[in-house]
Amino acid sequence: MVKNCFLHLGLHKTGSSSFQRICQKNINLLKSFYITYPIFTCAEANKNSINNHSIPISSLFSKKPEAYNKNIRWNVSDRIKQVNKSYLEQLEKYLEESNNIILSGEGISMLHEQSLKDLVEKIKSYNFKVQIIALLRNPYDNFCSSIQELIKDGKYIDLISFNETPPNGLNKKYVLRSKIIEKLKLTFNKNIQFYSFENACKHNHGPAGFLIDKYLKLDPSLFEYSRYNESQFNLTVRLQNEQNKLNPAILNKKLNPKFISLRQLNKYLSFSGKFLLTKKEFKIIEEIIYKENNKYFELTGINYKDELIKFSEPIGE
Repeated sequence: MVKNCFLHLGLHKTGSSSFQRICQKNINLLKSFYITYPIFTCAEANKNSINNHSIPISSLFSKKPEAYNKNIRWNVSDRIKQVNKSYLEQLEKYLEESNNIILSGEGISMLHEQSLKDLVEKIKSYNFKVQIIALLRNPYDNFCSSIQELIKDGKYIDLISFNETPPNGLNKKYVLRSKIIEKLKLTFNKNIQFYSFENACKHNHGPAGFLIDKYLKLDPSLFEYSRYNESQFNLTVRLQNEQNKLNPAILNKKLNPKFISLRQLNKYLSFSGKFLLTKKEFKIIEEIIYKENNKYFELTGINYKDELIKFSEPIGE
């Protein structure tokens, strides 16, 4: 009997975490439809409920798992053989015992082309038909959201400041998401489907309901939902970035004990509004964003060329 593997690749900042938590919350309902949603563990890091499959899959299939961000943060890079041995045993057990299975992880899309092929071949070896899906967010909103997340996690981004000081240089990988789409298309050809995150948000049950409806072909009204809001406000992001400049979370591929997270301040800074680029900051990446819009359309047919660009005001104005 051919079994179905629903391989959800995100992408980043398209409600993937919400979908993963809802799948975990409704794990027994999914079982009633003969669909397994795996929950992994990592004993070495004392993690007993890993619902984001990016973590075990990226660790297993990346070329340098000891350098994988989550392994560094969990301080398990020096025990990577034991960690990956356990992840592999868990993955193979789930693949062996499941009628149908969901694997969901926005970080999976970041793997190299050969690693992605190896993952799919592993799944297929257990007699699964692999159905691959990814949601795309418009390049500007995606950039703002991704930058916010990087800063929240302790990385310094030169573009973001209080006084709009021009950066010495901008790492374009934070903007060039079309490279990831291009890689996925080359790897999976017609076997991957891309959908607009903005359209998915219009679903009665949001992006998670869209995936349940469109992808799993189940009635989304049967599922229990929870709201997850992890966004940081404009001033929180900019304060955190200044802190990261002095003490980033990861220094020399190790956790920095001097790093300070300002997440607890966020609720007091709501007056500063949503984090967006200022007009001057946007000007630095404007050409890249417009090129990305064109590339998205060329690769997927999803049109973001006429999206309205919104800005935040410089601090102090």
